[in-house]
Order: sequence, then C-alpha cells, then structure tokens
Amino acid sequence: MKKIKSSLEIALEKVGQVTESREELEKFNDEKYLKAAASLGNSFLEGKTNKERAKETISSYPEGIREKAWRTFILRVAEGVSPANITKVLETITFLTDNTEVKKICGDTFELFKHHLDRLHEKKAELEKEMHPILEEQLDREGFRGSALAGFNISQTEPWQRAVLEFDNHYQEMLKDFREKLSKSLEKENRQ
Repeated sequence: MKKIKSSLEIALEKVGQVTESREELEKFNDEKYLKAAASLGNSFLEGKTNKERAKETISSYPEGIREKAWRTFILRVAEGVSPANITKVLETITFLTDNTEVKKICGDTFELFKHHLDRLHEKKAELEKEMHPILEEQLDREGFRGSALAGFNISQTEPWQRAVLEFDNHYQEMLKDFREKLSKSLEKENRQ
C-alpha cells in the first residue's frame, strides 16, 4: 500500500524542486557570463575591443558573478600574452584590478621582460659589431666595396639564432611564472 502524502509533504517537495531549478538556472546564468568574459578576453587579444570597453562590459554583469568574470577575463588575456602584446596585456590587467599583488606581479613581469629584451638588443649590436669587419674583409676579397655592406642582416647567423633561442627560453619561463603567480593571487583574492 502506498503511503499517502500530506499537503505539507507535497508542498515541501515542490519547493525543493523549485529551489533546485532556481540553483540550476543561476548556475547556467553564471556559466553564460563566464563564457562571455572569456570571449571578451579573446576579442581583446584580437584587437577587437579595448581595456575600457572590457571594464565597462564586465562592470555591467550582476554583482554575484562579476569577480569570477574578472578573473576569467584576466586569466584568458594572460594565456594569450606574446612578445608583441605583452605591454598592452600587462597594462590592461593593471588597469582592471585594484589588487596590489596583481599590479606588482605585472610590474615585475614587465621589468623582467624589458631586461631580457634589452639584453637581446645588446647582443644584436655586439654581434653586428663583431661580424661587420669579418664580412667586410670577405666581401673585399671578392671585389665588393662600399654600400654592399649596408644593412647587413645577422638574422641567419648561428650566434644570433642562439641568442634568440636563449631569449625565447627566458621569455617562456617568465610567462609560466607570471601565469602561476597571477592565478594564485586571483585565487587567493577569490577566497577572501
């Protein structure tokens, strides 16, 4: 024989279903905003939007999801950082956050990048200075003079390729460290 449910039991079950449905709907809405924040990050990396527009867009998200959306956007942008856009990305992250630890991480990363880039430029100048007389002597023996040396390109030389590889290794290590520190800092902020 089936147990007959009281009106109270039936009402409580319906409230439970409504609560469950409401939680599912909120989760769906949260996911929608997080996907939009990641997409906004992609648009930023592609140059289709700027930091001001990103701030305006995410600031319009509901209060409860806004912090997660910021984190999603920042981590997506940090994923797509490259030597060509590193300055723009770091400036944007600094612009979008009030977190002093994140700002310090961005500042330190920029200084380290600048240091490695300066070393690469110094190495290029050193190699050009070192190789110019050798090349000049070779060309002179072959009968070339004057402007034949103008704009000598060291990009195909082995020493330059080693220098670029070393720069790239330092850069990749720096990015890995940057992303780890950024993620930890944002996660810590998210827990507070």
